[in-house]
Order: sequence, then C-alpha cells, then structure tokens
Amino acid sequence: MRRRGPVHKNCGCSTIDLVCDQLAAREDVFTRLDSRIKLLMALEAMVCIALSQKFAFPLAILGGCIVLCYRIRVPWRVAFSRMAAPLMMVSVLVLLQATLRGGLPIWQGEWVGVRVVVTREGVLAGAMSGAKVFGSVAVLFLLSVTTPVHQIFRAMRWMGVPRDWLEIANLMYRYLFSIFECAMDLVAAQRLRLGYCGAGRVLKSATEVMGAVVIRSVDQAMRTHEAMVLRGYRGYMPALRIAPLTRVEWSGMGMAAVSIAVLYYITEKISLI
Repeated sequence: MRRRGPVHKNCGCSTIDLVCDQLAAREDVFTRLDSRIKLLMALEAMVCIALSQKFAFPLAILGGCIVLCYRIRVPWRVAFSRMAAPLMMVSVLVLLQATLRGGLPIWQGEWVGVRVVVTREGVLAGAMSGAKVFGSVAVLFLLSVTTPVHQIFRAMRWMGVPRDWLEIANLMYRYLFSIFECAMDLVAAQRLRLGYCGAGRVLKSATEVMGAVVIRSVDQAMRTHEAMVLRGYRGYMPALRIAPLTRVEWSGMGMAAVSIAVLYYITEKISLI
C-alpha cells in the first residue's frame, strides 16, 4: 500500500499530493480556462518581468497572483513551501549585491577580519532582482495550481516544443514522486536507527541516501523502459490531438495579452518606483 503521509486539514490530501496536480484538478473558473491561454499569458508576464526596470510591474504581478491564489483557496502552507526556496535565493542575491556592488555606503563593518561595506545601489539592485524572482515564481506557482501538468505539456507541444523533450519531462515528473517517497522512507529508517546523531553520522547517512536514490532511479528507468516496450513503445508516445482555439478564446487571449502589455507600459513609464 502506498504511504500517503500526513493529510492536509483543508483539502483532505497528503503532503506529496499537494505538490502535484491535486489542486489543479479542482473545478474552478481558472482551471477550466484553456491551458494554452494560461501558458502564453504566463510567458508574456515573465518576459515583461525580466525586461522591467522598476519595482512596480513585478510587484503588481506578485500581488495579482496572491489575490488569485486567495480567490481559488490555495492552502497557505502549500504556497509557503513553494516560495521557501526562492526566498533563500533572494536573500543570497540581496546580500551579494549589497556587499559587492559599488556606490554610496550606508553601513560598514568587519566580519572575521574582512571589511564589509553595504551600498545603497547594491541594496536597490538586490531588491530589484528579488522582486523579479518573486514575481516570476508567483506566475509559475499560479500556473501550476490551476493547470495539470499533462495539459501544460500538451500546450507546449502546440507551441512547437520538440516531442522528445516533452516525453522526457513527462517521465521525469511521473517518477519524481516515487523517488522522493523512496528517499523519505530511507531517511525515516535511518532516523529510527539514530543515523542522524552527530555530524559524522549525518554525513554518512546523507551519502548513503543519495547513493541509494541514484541506484533506485537507474533501476526504475530500466524497468520503465522494458514495460513501455512491452506495451508497444516504438520511440514516441501517442498524444491526443488538441482542438483548435475558438474565436472567443482567441479574443480573450488577445485582451489578456493587451492588458499585461498596458500594465507593463504604465508601470515602466509612469510609475515612480
């Protein structure tokens, strides 16, 4: 029997299920929207975020994504877990930019014998990079909780992404959770045997887990390929044909694209921040 892990009190699903398509499978106005429209809008928003020179547009996109996530009732624990890694990246970016970029000093000190100078320009540059990272991650998070992965892959195929790349990505996503559960089982077994008591044991246990996961992934890849060949796999996976977009969908996509472009222009040309 599959170990499901702790059940979330808000939606009745396990922690590992929250990482995949459990939220995107819910019935909502955003989940019913065509995946091609959502993917194109997400790409446009991220391109505009990358090109923005002011804080207003990335922060506006971040705020809009937060409002939409609240509207579709995304559990806050899921949102926090998805944003934890980008938060660490942003902290490193701000620290590096603030100390390595030249400009007007706002703080000086010493750390382990090294003189550290924090500049105003460095802090602003780091904050701008952080705003772009948070805005882009928020767009991807909103896309992931409103669109199942297989629909995203189908939309990417419609946009011309090579089929081989999508097949590899599909298989990686399919078996990522199996490998993750294997690693969690190994870690739990090691904890019961006091495998994480002391720095030496921690390093030894972590090394053993990584080695076991690599072996398990290679073994899983071989068994998966054999199973696919037995089921008629000849180098490509059959995919359902996607219906063409209707005039209403094309019109809605055009209006959304124009709205993002207008917001970008206003925030870049008129906003003071």
